[in-house]
Amino acid sequence: MARPIQPTPILEGKDARKVIELMNSATYSKKKQRFLDECREIYRKTTIK
Repeated sequence: MARPIQPTPILEGKDARKVIELMNSATYSKKKQRFLDECREIYRKTTIK
C-alpha cells in the first residue's frame, strides 16, 4: 500500500526570494526555449479572457 502524500512545505522569506530569482533568471537551450514559447502561445490562444 502506498504512503500518504506529505504536505508541501511553504517557502518564506529569503528562501522564497531566492527561488523566485532563480526561476526568473533561468536559461534554456534554444530547442527548449522554442518549445516553451510555443506552449505559452497555445495557452494564450486557448485561455478564456
